[in-house]
Amino acid sequence: MKTNKEESSGSAWKEISQTFLAGIMAKVGGNISAKVQNWFKDIKRRTLGALLLLIGLIFVLVCLSLYINTFFSEEASWIGYGVVGILILGTGYVLSKK
Repeated sequence: MKTNKEESSGSAWKEISQTFLAGIMAKVGGNISAKVQNWFKDIKRRTLGALLLLIGLIFVLVCLSLYINTFFSEEASWIGYGVVGILILGTGYVLSKK
């Protein structure tokens, strides 16, 4: 009789501790899951923003090249693209050294 009472008392404590730990694990797991979802949304937003900036930069650089070309004759239409290319290469070199 005594061992049966000790077993039921031990199992009650075991059940309480398991319930408590399960609740803590659910909250921690939910918190981590929410943080991962927010991080993923932030990465998607930043990637889309960077892609749109890159596309916009390409259009501006082509426009600048064509504008520079208007100052030169038809035979030297490559000068605008060359000047803009050299500017971009220089900027990339300076940024990579910092």
